[in-house]
Amino acid sequence: MAATPDPAAGAAAYQKACARCHRDPAKLVAQSAGARTAEDFAAWLSAYLATHHTPGPQAAADIAAWLALR
Repeated sequence: MAATPDPAAGAAAYQKACARCHRDPAKLVAQSAGARTAEDFAAWLSAYLATHHTPGPQAAADIAAWLALR
């Protein structure tokens, strides 16, 4: 079971695992423009991260928490 998502850890995980290809997180968040609610965004991001090189479920949850604040 994953711990509570940590946005600070998500920022670090994003820099380590995502930033090389996705330099601007705002562009990534903009891809979710159809997500009207936090739940919609979480569902979109979960599907997106499932097809990427996320280091694991905790990192994915942390990254999602960080991106949700942006």
